Amino acid sequence: MNELLNRLKVLSTSSLSDANKSIRVLDGGIRKIGNSEGMVGLARVVSCGDDFLNVLSSLNEASAGEVLVVEARSSTRAVLGSLFCSEAKRRGLSGVIVDGPIRDVACIEGLNFPVYARNTCPCAGASSKLSNTFEPVVVGGVMVSSGDIVVGDKDGVVVGNVNFFQSVVDLAEEIERAEAFILKKLQNNVPLSKFLNLETHLKKIESGEESVLQFKVDE
Repeated sequence: MNELLNRLKVLSTSSLSDANKSIRVLDGGIRKIGNSEGMVGLARVVSCGDDFLNVLSSLNEASAGEVLVVEARSSTRAVLGSLFCSEAKRRGLSGVIVDGPIRDVACIEGLNFPVYARNTCPCAGASSKLSNTFEPVVVGGVMVSSGDIVVGDKDGVVVGNVNFFQSVVDLAEEIERAEAFILKKLQNNVPLSKFLNLETHLKKIESGEESVLQFKVDE
C-alpha cells in the first residue's frame, strides 16, 4: 500500500484520468483552497448538515495519512474552518474535502495544507447533535467510501479503490514520461502533430469512419 501511495504522490490527476477515463472524478464545483502541494491518502468519510459535531468527532478519530471527506451538501452553514484544518494538519492528515461550505479561507490558504471545498459561509453551524454517518457518501457527484484512495491537485480530485489504482498506475507513469518527452521536443520547435496520428484521424472522421486520436512517441 505505501509503495502505491508513494507512486501516486508524483502523478497528476490528469495522467491518472487519461490512464482510465472511468475513474471517479469530483465535479468542478469542488475547488482547491490555497496553493498547497498535492494530496494522496485513504478516505475517511463523514456526513453532516448544519451541525458540525460529526465532523469534529471524525477528525478526532482520524489517523495520519487519511483524507477527511465530508458530505455536507444540505448545509447552509460552515462545517469546517481554520481550527479544524489546523488540527487535521497537526494530526498528519493528507487533506480535507468538503462538499459544502467552509470558512476562514484566508487562514486556510496560509496553512500549506490541502483543503478542497464547494463554497464558503462565515457563519458556523451548530455543534449539539450526532447523526448517523452513512457510508458510502456522495461527494462531488461521485460515491466515496472509507478506505478509497483519494488523489488531488490543482486540476481537481479523483477517487478509486486500491485495485483500481493498482491497475492504472503503470500506464499513468508511462503517460507522464511520454508527455515530458513531447514537451521537451515542443520546446525545441518540433510540432505537436509529429507525435499524433492527426492527419489519418481527421480523414477518417471526415469520411464518417470510426477513429481514435493517438500519440506516437518513439523516444
